[in-house]
Amino acid sequence: MKKMASVVDYLFRASGSITELMGCVGEKNKSRFRQTILKPLIDPGLIEPTIKDVPNSPKQKYALTDNGREKLQTIS
Repeated sequence: MKKMASVVDYLFRASGSITELMGCVGEKNKSRFRQTILKPLIDPGLIEPTIKDVPNSPKQKYALTDNGREKLQTIS
């Protein structure tokens, strides 16, 4: 949960690649990071990939959605 919060906090300031997001939480395993952190944030629409048509693009970044920003502001 703390790692998810760190990712959301990072994305509140700027979009980030999976490598940047993994670095901000100290995660080294990319597939575990995708399953335990990214997927639970993407499924409810809190974050989204910037290149939706090519999910495995090397240029893929993730960004906070408007829904994610609203939910974050209601918590604060």
